[in-house]
This record gives sequence, C-alpha cells and structure tokens, in this order.
Amino acid sequence: MMRKNPWKLAACVFGAAVLVVSALPAQEVASNIVGYVKVDLMAGDFSLLSTPFNQVGGSANTVAGVIGDQVGDGSSVFVYNGANYDAATKLPVIGWSPGTLELARGAGFWIQSAADATVLLMGEVPEEDTTVSLAAGDNLVGNPVPVEGTLTASGLAGAPAGTSAFFWNGSGYDAATSLPVVGWSPDSALQIGEGFWVNIAGDFDWTEPAP
Repeated sequence: MMRKNPWKLAACVFGAAVLVVSALPAQEVASNIVGYVKVDLMAGDFSLLSTPFNQVGGSANTVAGVIGDQVGDGSSVFVYNGANYDAATKLPVIGWSPGTLELARGAGFWIQSAADATVLLMGEVPEEDTTVSLAAGDNLVGNPVPVEGTLTASGLAGAPAGTSAFFWNGSGYDAATSLPVVGWSPDSALQIGEGFWVNIAGDFDWTEPAP
C-alpha cells in the first residue's frame, strides 16, 4: 500500500489509547440505551479513535459535542476528508474552532491532547443497522457500533480480495489483508472506539447490524 498524505500525521511516535467499555441504563432524555467508551490520552501523543454512538437527543456528532471540554486548550483533532485533513483546535475562551467539525459515527479521527486526559466517547447506542460507505482508495473509519468483533465477523468480511486494513499500534501499523478463499489474514479485532484505515480497490458498503 502506498504511503502518502493519510499517514503524514503518523510520522512521529504516537501513544495508543486504552479503551474501556460500559453500558449505562436508558435515561429519560434518550430513546434507547446510552453507553460510553473511556479513552486515556497522553500529553502530546496522537491517538486514532472513532465514536460508535449518536449524540443524545439527535444532535450532530461534532467535536464540540463529542469531545467538548474533556481535553485542554491547545488540543487538536484531525479528520481525513479523502485527500487531506480537516482540523479543529481547542482555544482559550472560544473553545473548539471550528466546533462544528464532524466526528461521524463510523469515521475515524486523530486526536492530540495538550495534556494527559481521560475522554469519554458517549451517547446513544444505534437502534438501526449502520452502513459505512467506503470509497476506492484510502478510508479512515471505525467500528460504527459498540460491539467488539473481528474483520471476518463484521460486514467487512464481504470486502473484495486485496482489501487491506491498517491498525495503529502506537509506533506503526499492524496490517491485515483480505485474501482469495482464505479471507482476512490475520483476522484482526475491531475494537470499540478505535479508528483504522481501509484501503480498497472500489466502492463498497460496509454494513453492521444494530447491537
């Protein structure tokens, strides 16, 4: 796989996020179950994350809503747009700029915290099946549902042979490739709250059932 702009942010040594998952009872403001993923961030390091939840009340998954004030001023988030990165930075008084940067469910994003921090990615568990549309080439994605699994046990099992997935391990990437007959090798885990890259030859719809 050709290394180009999508991997530019990974040129340094980044810290890996520690993921802990728990479910909370339904609340009055939510129409379904509310859950969260706990992520520990190290100061100055980059972590590759993804939220599997919808915002409570149906509001958009923006950096202001998903991350908010859980990290300090000077922290940054980067979202891959298919060619480069859209960025948001947390500023004193103002907060996130722009605060409307979308952190869509099923999409991955890089976060760099200015100080050690614990972040809760939280919201409503999706009630319906989720389809993540992959475009030919590089896609920065994440498990769109809060259910741990593997590549073979996911909707990516149907991806064409030659498709590759790349998982950040803190200093480089662990790769998996879909092979003819064999399928995914290795059958890498899909962690809750973790972002990863998929390189695919053509457009493909990845669908995950509701939990």
